[in-house]
Amino acid sequence: MRLKYLIFSLFAMLTLSVSAQSEVEAPDFEQISKDILSKRSEFYYPALMRRYLDNDSTLNLVDYRYLYYGFALQEDYNPYRISPFQAKLKEFSEIENKDKSICDSIVKYARKSIDDFPFDTRSMNMLIYAYQCLGDKDQSTLWTIKLKSILDTIISSGDGDSMDSPYYVIYAPHEYEIVYRYGLVPTQISMPDSVTDFIEVEKNNFDIEGYFFNIKKPLEAYGLKFE
Repeated sequence: MRLKYLIFSLFAMLTLSVSAQSEVEAPDFEQISKDILSKRSEFYYPALMRRYLDNDSTLNLVDYRYLYYGFALQEDYNPYRISPFQAKLKEFSEIENKDKSICDSIVKYARKSIDDFPFDTRSMNMLIYAYQCLGDKDQSTLWTIKLKSILDTIISSGDGDSMDSPYYVIYAPHEYEIVYRYGLVPTQISMPDSVTDFIEVEKNNFDIEGYFFNIKKPLEAYGLKFE
């Protein structure tokens, strides 16, 4: 099985396992900024990120919302940075039959890529595949939970059905991963306004034409750092 098909099936699995959100709420970046800067806050960012990097299993959806959207407020946030390890991961993904040595290499480079960007869901997906290949159920489960939590966070920000209730992302490739999570196939992208992407999908049984994504934060960061 080629990796791209396994990745698709992993997202389908995540779709089936997620519980429905009781309500959605767009991120309040002003409030998030105040909370993650306060050392007296339970969401003080250095402490919260340390828990995330230490794989703290007690982190909940609210914590993940502060982690994910708070990352866009960090000094080193670069929404268009390309990990130097992605080329190697792409090379491994194109190998038809992956033996243990290939899966070990995927783990090595996927972990390096995630160290470079802690919300690199594409590399997390490959990491899950590699750990499954190596028979490491504990690590596969751990990273599946982290991946699912990040995607749940994005889904908690809107319903994606209109420009008034888009999903909020801090990294453009996450748009496609949300689409794949629903078991749909993206076909093309357009910008109905200056801060919104619309991802069209292939014809499906649910008559879904596509989803809207707010990309204001990535665009703001790019404008400030690379004007």
